[in-house]
Amino acid sequence: MSIINSSPDKDSDDNNQEISSGELTENPVSPSETTATEEPTPSPEEPLQESAADELTDDVNTSDSLEDSTEGLSEQEPVSDESIDDVTGEPVALEEPTPSPTPDPTPDPTEEEPVSDESIDDVTGEPVALEEPTPDPTPDPTPDPTEEEPVSDESIDDVTGEPVALEEPTPDPTPDPTPDPTEEDAASDESIDDVTGEPIALEPTPSPTPTPTESPSEEEPAPEQPLPLPQPSGTTLTDIANHWAAAFIQGMVEKSVITGFPDSTFKPDESLTRAQYAAILAKAFNRSDIREATNFRDVASTFWAKEAIAKANRMGFLAGFPDGTFRPNEKLTRVQALVALINGLGLVGGNLDIVGYYGDRAQIPSYATDEIATATEKQIIVNYPNLTQLNPMREITRAEVAAIVYQALVSQGEVSAIDSSYIVTATSVVPHPLSDINGHWAEPFIVGLYNNGLINGLPDGSFNPDGLMTRSQYASLIAKAINPPEKRAGINFPDVPPDFWGYAAIQKAYKAEFISGFTDYSFRPNQNIQRVQVLVSLVNGLGLSGGDISALNQYSDNNAIPDYAKSAVATATVKGLVVNYPNKAELNPNRDATRAEVAAIVYQALVNSGVLTAVNSNYIVSA
Repeated sequence: MSIINSSPDKDSDDNNQEISSGELTENPVSPSETTATEEPTPSPEEPLQESAADELTDDVNTSDSLEDSTEGLSEQEPVSDESIDDVTGEPVALEEPTPSPTPDPTPDPTEEEPVSDESIDDVTGEPVALEEPTPDPTPDPTPDPTEEEPVSDESIDDVTGEPVALEEPTPDPTPDPTPDPTEEDAASDESIDDVTGEPIALEPTPSPTPTPTESPSEEEPAPEQPLPLPQPSGTTLTDIANHWAAAFIQGMVEKSVITGFPDSTFKPDESLTRAQYAAILAKAFNRSDIREATNFRDVASTFWAKEAIAKANRMGFLAGFPDGTFRPNEKLTRVQALVALINGLGLVGGNLDIVGYYGDRAQIPSYATDEIATATEKQIIVNYPNLTQLNPMREITRAEVAAIVYQALVSQGEVSAIDSSYIVTATSVVPHPLSDINGHWAEPFIVGLYNNGLINGLPDGSFNPDGLMTRSQYASLIAKAINPPEKRAGINFPDVPPDFWGYAAIQKAYKAEFISGFTDYSFRPNQNIQRVQVLVSLVNGLGLSGGDISALNQYSDNNAIPDYAKSAVATATVKGLVVNYPNKAELNPNRDATRAEVAAIVYQALVNSGVLTAVNSNYIVSA
């Protein structure tokens, strides 16, 4: 039996309707083919219309009339509870018919509506009821599924193609609707690590319903590492037990400022970014805003640390770069971390002499010397393993951040002090470790250069201020203190081989036009340098000019100044480079310069260049 799906907008009773009139017309019944059907079980149908019955009675003996009557029948509903008389062609009632209830009027079937529970008579082409049909339960109307809408808990009927319920389906619990996550919505069951920047689950117990993960936008710098919020105090970190910074780290974890990773490690020796440091500062301190937040052009509104960066910026801890960027994913250096703490806490008053404690003070940027001095006096600096090595330009580690931020909290009275041998304390610092310059007339010049890392002492901790300085030592001082750019090509002096200790410094000073050789092409590296040579060297190398020869009149020994040097000495006098001890009126141009005198003159040259601040001395000559 062929089945045609009924149209979805019909009632479910349409499945039991008889075959359409169109199908009857395709197989007209002739008188010779007409046979009585077996007594069928009556099926609901519409009664034969009166016009059709009259037409059949009037034309009973003619084949043309029969054809007309058959054609008339094709336009009417078929008779299923009657038999056709072989002579008259009229419908007659079957013997002892079983009465059936008068069915409700059924709408005219469409050509595509299927016949269910009926068979087609091979002779008449009319539908007859199947013997003792088993009625199918009338299914509830099922809405047409869309192409994108899956059928759940249902099976597809192999005949009708319609979904039917599975036997005894087990109902699934209806989950609570989960809102679509936005880029700025934070997951409630997640924590943000202050160090890595990525979300991790609090108390990572597996949950049957996963929390949707945010889809990163194109602007969002996807963090490469996780950044969870602080875990509860008492967290045991498995990799800090014997670490030098264990006490600082645990103190910060208990204060809920930093935390470990999901595997209970802290990774103390890993570096961190500027954005991660901003997140730590924002959690550690709640200070009043001192300015409006800067709108950094490389920090998107969806960036995970946007608010932390803004808060640290408003409090004065962090600033951006001159090009308007913050560079959130750039690694943080030790000097940057210390300067940020001092600025954000508003600490001032450091003595620059204290910077001389650090053996690598020459690496401290000039913009940071005041902050490093203050951080040292406030005992915020923690140096491991060597107290005298600041390592200012090295990337700071997670352990070092924990230590200095903890010490900053100590300075504010917010946490208890920790006993650590790596904290640089005021008692462990001397203004300078040079043992032989206290009270010396050139002490302020020497200390100023030393504290800025521009000169060094001797291996025994002395400076030997009244000792003489050779030409190669002077070239080394120029290369380090001034670090001048090249102005000309180098030259190979026959008495300065490449393996000479001062070869590189001599080449650098020569290329910058601070020094030259002699007419015999020699350099004479071990010859002492004269005072007049120092002054001429600095004026030429720095490109200074504008001296008036009359400025030399204040020197009682001006006639001893070589002619080639008079213009340069006059310029040095006007620019404030000349320092004469003990008598300001005596230049002593041709005397060998002492280490203290060279230090004083070079310091004054850097003051003239705006690199160093002026010191108070009675031996500086003014025009």
